[in-house]
Amino acid sequence: MIEASEVYIPEIDEQKTILNGKKLCMKYQPLVERRVQDYKSTIVDKSSFENKIVEKLDNEKDKVGQYIRNICEIQSKDAVLGELLMWKGFYGLTDSQISAKMKIAERTIRKYKPKAFYLLAIYNDRVSYSYQTTYEFHIN
Repeated sequence: MIEASEVYIPEIDEQKTILNGKKLCMKYQPLVERRVQDYKSTIVDKSSFENKIVEKLDNEKDKVGQYIRNICEIQSKDAVLGELLMWKGFYGLTDSQISAKMKIAERTIRKYKPKAFYLLAIYNDRVSYSYQTTYEFHIN
């Protein structure tokens, strides 16, 4: 007698996950930028301006604060990807503007962006899975 059973194997759909990260970046960027503008007026010392704003925003307990914390966490693990996400996700800069700020080639920015968006989606629990069905046959 032959018995068949179905097994679902989830795999991360990389392209959809990267797209989810990009959508997150586009969704939260204006909200973060608005908060940055609000905090600009409260900071007196402009020398380490970005660091102070990020520290202040990092303590907020809402979804935007969590988004900022996730980018800071990525930056602590991979400085290049984190900085790219900071410029893109906080300030909405273009690839050429980011390249000038980071002093690396624009082509390198385009190369790193998918991995940065992928990590952003993972840290924000926006991973997409594709499920494959496999059949196992057992002969008794």
